[in-house]
Amino acid sequence: MMNQKLNQIRGCLIGGAVGDALGSPIEFYYESQIFDKYGKPGIQDYALNPDQIAEITDDTQMTLFTAVGFNDGNITRDEAVSFVINRRNEYSLR
Repeated sequence: MMNQKLNQIRGCLIGGAVGDALGSPIEFYYESQIFDKYGKPGIQDYALNPDQIAEITDDTQMTLFTAVGFNDGNITRDEAVSFVINRRNEYSLR
């Protein structure tokens, strides 16, 4: 059961990083800018750096730092939930 849960967590982290790397070149584009540059289907391939690597953004870095914090036991589940709820309320659009 624990291995299944760890695999699910790994899958979420990897899936998030993959999506982040795919979307990083258009992170701050408006939809119209994406369509102008990539056509109606939108971005379809990774934008690779000179080393042929699709780069992640700070979004993935922060997610991984958070996961490490959970794993190291430096933060409890309740503390994490409270932190996220407080930040969501603090930064939500009104």
